[in-house]
Amino acid sequence: LPEHNSYGLDFINAVAEIKRQCPCVSFSGGLSNLSFSFRGLTSLRDAMHTVFLYHAVPKGLNMSIVNPGGLPRYQDIDAKTRQLCEEVILNKSADGQHVERFLEFAEQVKNPPAVAAPGPVMKIEKSTAEQQKKALRDLKCEVT
Repeated sequence: LPEHNSYGLDFINAVAEIKRQCPCVSFSGGLSNLSFSFRGLTSLRDAMHTVFLYHAVPKGLNMSIVNPGGLPRYQDIDAKTRQLCEEVILNKSADGQHVERFLEFAEQVKNPPAVAAPGPVMKIEKSTAEQQKKALRDLKCEVT
């Protein structure tokens, strides 16, 4: 529903504003709420969760129920998937068609075309546990 398009960005902005007003508070965000519509597309959901955390943690999100070892690092997600996730989570694209584009992409991930394009529809590199830990630690809160 169009009225839901800004929920991810609204949450990130609310965290930032509350963190400015009450710097000692902690936040917990439900990542599965963000990607609930894409049940069964685990790799796509993981990419969405990573992109959301990449933007939300610097704004003050400091807790979430997630298996960090199961999520890819931001830089491990292919550029196309990362851009599509960012457009839909941040509710912003040059042409305003980001939701439709993301839904089409999800359908391609779910049902790859019979005539396969060169390479997979979506690609996420596998990083080590140490690389994942470092990536999470490198996300810093920037709210002042």
